[in-house]
Parts: sequence; structure tokens; C-alpha cells
Amino acid sequence: MKQFKAILPLLLAVATFSACTKNEDKVFDSQPLVEWDAATYNARTSGYPFPLLTRVPQAYGRNVFTSATAYGAPADPALTRLYVAPAPATTTDTVTMRVNLVGPQMDHAQTFAVSVEPNFSTAVEGTHYMLIDRTVTIPAHSSFGYARWRVLNPGPLTPGGIPTVNVVFQLSGNSEVLASENYKYIGWGIAQ
Repeated sequence: MKQFKAILPLLLAVATFSACTKNEDKVFDSQPLVEWDAATYNARTSGYPFPLLTRVPQAYGRNVFTSATAYGAPADPALTRLYVAPAPATTTDTVTMRVNLVGPQMDHAQTFAVSVEPNFSTAVEGTHYMLIDRTVTIPAHSSFGYARWRVLNPGPLTPGGIPTVNVVFQLSGNSEVLASENYKYIGWGIAQ
């Protein structure tokens, strides 16, 4: 009887933590959406409906590292008029932004427009940046597409000039896939 009393709490604990669990298949059955990858991992900037990044993430699917991490990853490079991407970038002054398809993969390629949001942008195209890809294509049976833009060097900051200019990109949906209302903007601050 003493052994039974000693084993009873153990048996109750095992029974409690190994109870039957319902095996649910999670299926996305809502409207498919597209979003900027970096917008989903970084917090919105105060006063804006999007994050305003001043560093370029060197990997997709994570937030921006503003300092070296505890596990040895270095800080992401600052975005300045002298921006040079670390290796293995193919173009030294180009920033590549990933676009995510949220929902089932499509049987045919999907193309989405990329534009500059003029109400939030202070940077001038052709002076501070150049938008290389005005559309993003997500191939058939894929969940990702890429848009590129280039940082331009307008020269040293003039007296009284703005020390940081912002460029905000907007992602638009198409007839089949909408742009996510929460993540359709991504902002970049370029230090001069």
C-alpha cells in the first residue's frame, strides 16, 4: 500500500500530461496576401504605419541586428549614402527586399507593383536612390519574390541639409492576391 501511495502521484502526473490531444490540420483558407518580409519582423516606427529601417538585414526571416548578438552574429550594416553591402552581395550598393506570399502557393506566377509612397518619403529618386525593380514576380509554386533598389551618393551633406532622408516603398496587390494592410509598406532611412 505504501508503494501504491508513492507511485500514485507519478501516475496521475503521467496521465495528466499525456492526455489525448486533438490532431488539427492547419490549413490557410483565407484570402492570400503579399507582404514585405522585413516589415513583418521589425517593429513599426513611432508615428508611422511601418518600420523605418536604418540598417540592412543580411538575412531574410529575421529582425535587424543593431549590435552584435550574444551568439556571434555581427550588427547589420548601417544604411548611408556610402553603403557597401558585405560579401556575397553581387552589387555593392544594391539593397534586395524579399516579398512573402502568405497563403497557398499559386499554380502560375504572380506579379505585384512596387512604388514609392510620396507622403512619407523625403528622399529624391535619382539623387538618393534608384528603384531597380518596379514589379516583383513570385514564381509559380513559390512563396517569395525579390525587389531591388540602389543607394546613390549625392555627395557630402550641404550646410542646413537633412541628415537622414527616408524612402518608403509600397507593395500593391493584383486581381488574385491582395497586399497585406499591415505590411504593405517598408521604410528605409538613408544617413547622409
